[in-house]
Amino acid sequence: MGAASVAGPLSADTDGGTSLALALMHLVAAAAAVAALEAVRRRRAAAVPA
Repeated sequence: MGAASVAGPLSADTDGGTSLALALMHLVAAAAAVAALEAVRRRRAAAVPA
């Protein structure tokens, strides 16, 4: 999803720095979302008694 959302900023008619910053922001946000979901998954897996 993060890689797909980079298409908008990269295709916009802006300067190189702005495009790079927007693309990087989308990738970092996607990585943070994946890390948060993984943390929730691990916490739930640890809380379930075996």
